Amino acid sequence: MNQVKLQVEIADAELCPRYQAVVMQLPEAAPSNYLLPEQTFVARSGMRSIDRVVDVTNELMLLTGQPLHAFDFDKLVKVGGLKNDAAKTIVRAAKPGEKLELLDGKTIEMSDGDIVITSNDVPVALAGAMGGANTAIDARTRRIVIESATFNLYNLRGTQFRHGIFSEAITRFTKGQPAALTEPVIARAIELYQQNCGATPISDVADAYPKPVKNAPVKLDVARINGLLGANYELDEIVTTLADVGFKVKLSGDRLAVTAPYWRTDIRIAEDVIEEVGRLKGFDGIPAQLPPRSFAAPAVDKLGDLKSKARQALSAAGANEILTYSFVNSDLMQKAGQDPQNSYKIVNSISPDLQYVRQSLTPSLLEKVYSNLRDGLDHFALFEINQVYQKKWGLTDEDVPVYKQKLAFVLASKTEREVSYYDAKKYVNALCTKLGVNAKFTESATDNATDNPFQNGRRAKIEELTTGEVLGVVGEYKASVLRNFKLPRSVAGFELILDTIAKFAVSKTDYKSPSRFPSVERDLTFRVATVTEYAALENLVCKNLSEQGLWFELSPVSIYQSETDKSTKNISFRLTFADHSKTLNGDEIAAVVDKIAAAAKDNLSAEVI
Repeated sequence: MNQVKLQVEIADAELCPRYQAVVMQLPEAAPSNYLLPEQTFVARSGMRSIDRVVDVTNELMLLTGQPLHAFDFDKLVKVGGLKNDAAKTIVRAAKPGEKLELLDGKTIEMSDGDIVITSNDVPVALAGAMGGANTAIDARTRRIVIESATFNLYNLRGTQFRHGIFSEAITRFTKGQPAALTEPVIARAIELYQQNCGATPISDVADAYPKPVKNAPVKLDVARINGLLGANYELDEIVTTLADVGFKVKLSGDRLAVTAPYWRTDIRIAEDVIEEVGRLKGFDGIPAQLPPRSFAAPAVDKLGDLKSKARQALSAAGANEILTYSFVNSDLMQKAGQDPQNSYKIVNSISPDLQYVRQSLTPSLLEKVYSNLRDGLDHFALFEINQVYQKKWGLTDEDVPVYKQKLAFVLASKTEREVSYYDAKKYVNALCTKLGVNAKFTESATDNATDNPFQNGRRAKIEELTTGEVLGVVGEYKASVLRNFKLPRSVAGFELILDTIAKFAVSKTDYKSPSRFPSVERDLTFRVATVTEYAALENLVCKNLSEQGLWFELSPVSIYQSETDKSTKNISFRLTFADHSKTLNGDEIAAVVDKIAAAAKDNLSAEVI
């Protein structure tokens, strides 16, 4: 006899595919046997027995995997401000700032990512996680509402971490519960309450199911099953195997349309069905033989090969590769002058210190420099290769964030050096030579998310020589950045965009060994116009030495500008060169230097002093 009315409503089917509920009347005194079946089963399963109402819900959850929840009907009606034994339950997204006291006495503040059960729009439970104290079952409860529902597992995962709730129910919900399972479980719950608790249903089973969910048929054929498994199963054998575990199979020749039973939400593609056939038949029964396939070599992973060569080059130069967390905190980014608003925030971060996906690698490297200097290392280089994300890069066609592969490098020294920029640039040159990339260095006067940590006037953009496409940035760091990370002045570095470099990288197999004849060392100082770039003079000297067929090394010494003469500056180099076929005499050495001086004068109006 339906003595009360129960209405259920789902505001958003994406949050709650199905919600069923029924009201039951409990007797004044519990039957003498009500404790025996549920209490002993729950205790043997490792859970604590609570009372005759909750023990039934826990037993069914353990048996079927479908969590249930029980409300006090009279409290539900009172909380919702309703009358005449009529209850209205609404399932909706929580409103930001909405609060609810849970059964464990903890009061939470909800966000719009939570799902809430309400009585006439007044929250009474955090869906899938825990009921509210305002509708809790107690010793005076005589009418109960049994809920059997399923909720969006992704929302519940957020709820789980946001509020720190790891109950038996939410653990099952976050694995995905089929909507069709709620009906047989609530039917069995009614039977158990009648048999073991002496309860009586006093309402119809209210059922809100806006968008019925059904498993779609998966189409495949016998050849595909046998080809992937390396087996030789007959059609009838496959059909019988699947039908024995609840699959429905329709045939069209040798093609199968396989529909999984409602409780198998993991079966979505042909490979899922093929795996099921192999598992049920036994993988041990499949012959151990290689499937027929082409022996053609796979295409070379150009980016992977590039990373490998970069690692080899920097490691050979004495740098140390490190691997840091891809997640960082906002404080680290702000220390490097970066805006956290340009980074993606992790909703369910594993730690308060790891809430953002980093937008560049440099801050993570700078954080490690201080600890190494403190531990007594006087001079060292660190680098890391990884991918980074920035909001301003947008999303791909598949609505996932765009990312870039980067390489970051930091060179640190306790000794004060005025040439830190050139030390770092030397590593860039060596790396570009190894990768076969022709690079040039141009002035970088504007800030962006990549070079924000670098000091204006002591940094340069790295560009591809022909196209001018930006490959990265090299330079010394801002005084504010060094101060934030507790670093000395003599710290410099660079960050490269490997995706762009991969477009220009050329494999080089030619090798020129150093000369076996004695080398010559000379210091050269050029007076040039103030507007003349260091890189232009450096490139000219290197080109001239190459044209003379010499082995050489070139390193910067200083750049000096007089306080009285602002129209010129002096650039000093240290040249080390040798001939591959003989020992150079004094006249030949002088001739080499003269050719360099003449080329510098003709092309850059530079004067050797």
